[in-house]
Amino acid sequence: MIIVLSQINSDTFRFNFGDEERLFGKLAQKFAIRCRSHYTADRDRAKTQVRYPVIVPISTINTMSVDRLQKIANGLTNRLKRDVLIEKSLYEIREVLQSDRAVLYYFYRQWQGQVTCETLSAIELSILGSTGADECFNDEYAALYEGGRIRAIADIEVEPIHQCHREFLRSLKIRANLVVPILTAKGLWGLLIAHQCSGPRAWLRSDIEFMQKQAQNIAMSPTIQDS
Repeated sequence: MIIVLSQINSDTFRFNFGDEERLFGKLAQKFAIRCRSHYTADRDRAKTQVRYPVIVPISTINTMSVDRLQKIANGLTNRLKRDVLIEKSLYEIREVLQSDRAVLYYFYRQWQGQVTCETLSAIELSILGSTGADECFNDEYAALYEGGRIRAIADIEVEPIHQCHREFLRSLKIRANLVVPILTAKGLWGLLIAHQCSGPRAWLRSDIEFMQKQAQNIAMSPTIQDS
């Protein structure tokens, strides 16, 4: 959500952002980073919601307290910081692992989620908004990831997985994937995932450790813990 405050400089809500965030915003466009900045608690709303700027008239601003305006500013700042953190993490994953795709699968309610951010080697590989195969992601799978499970599949065609899972991965053009959970004090927040679409891939220990570090960095961020 974008709030446009009439006759107020747009820099108002960027005062907490440093040069690093501004620079990364430019890099994001170059490296085809795509992100949904709303992490809604309702999947149907997330799938149908169109994000328009919210225009706040001057008359409304004049009646709003300084505390209320500051609360709005702080909320937007935290939201932007969260998105920048995730975008940077996904960018680094693709750069270091040289994977075809890196995504964040965010859980908006227990065991139900969707891809809210991605980095791609080619735009045709986009799966932004994918909710996954709900019948395949059952309580058993969820409990494993909540327990810290890491899943590295070198080739989905030979991996002993459920057929519905295999068909779902095929539909997303995945041949190999690496999945690491993002765990906060509240539980399973999301999954950090690297996809190889061009062919099988044997994931190295260094690949797994790097992904774990990225997931831990995300989980430790106050903007993630508070969401």
